Amino acid sequence: MPRIPSLTDVDEILVGHYTARERPTGCTVITSRKPFVAGVDVRGGAPGTRELELLKPENSVGQIDAVFLSGGSAFGLDVGAGIARYLEEQGRGFDTRVVRVPIVCGAILFDLLLGDSKIRPNAEAGYQAMKAANSGRVHEGNVGAGAGATVGKFFGPERAMKSGLGSWALSSREGLKIGALAAVNPVGDVVDPATGRILAGARRRNGKISSSASRSARRTLTPRPSPSRLGFPTSRTFMTGCLRRASAPTTRTGGPPRWAAGPSIKRPRKQFLPVQ
Repeated sequence: MPRIPSLTDVDEILVGHYTARERPTGCTVITSRKPFVAGVDVRGGAPGTRELELLKPENSVGQIDAVFLSGGSAFGLDVGAGIARYLEEQGRGFDTRVVRVPIVCGAILFDLLLGDSKIRPNAEAGYQAMKAANSGRVHEGNVGAGAGATVGKFFGPERAMKSGLGSWALSSREGLKIGALAAVNPVGDVVDPATGRILAGARRRNGKISSSASRSARRTLTPRPSPSRLGFPTSRTFMTGCLRRASAPTTRTGGPPRWAAGPSIKRPRKQFLPVQ
């Protein structure tokens, strides 16, 4: 049986999951056996991240040791401490002359509405995910950072659908390999861009997928033309090498709002770093 493509098809990339047993939540770590170059683009109004400032080209650290995605909202950032502890035990990290400091970047998603919100990924979860990291095919679905992910929350969490984590990879004839890993946790629906059909999203009271959620969102949130609008795209994406993480709509829903009101604030500059 042929191997299903995944992020680990990219040479030297390792992926590990930790999935909690007590409730749907967990974390996922992407690493390698040696430091690697990373770039990032952070979007959205409420990002939860760790060490992303290091990825700006003017800063002194040119490579990182690991990047993680985690559930648990801001509490899930504790995962980074466990990953750093594991790397320190392996003698990995940025050499400060007195000690090597592991460079661990990460981002979180909000999944606290499923089960007991006091159960969140912590430092031990990050440590176990690092121990599990390997080059085999990435496990997908309700695992790792995708364990508590949902889609279609426009009518409230009780009408949302379960989503999860997925991975894929492509190779060119010239030998270029591109891989992706996504923990899908959008407010909006997931739509087939070729047909416009809703694949997953907000449900009606009878449990069937509602086709009106996206239309309602557009009617409610579409802004009127104004010279004072801010440029805040609706999706938040975390990239490293060939990694993508999205916590807002990951496929087009037919035109979710791309600008938020801001009458007297200057439009911020976007920061783009090359993905290598």
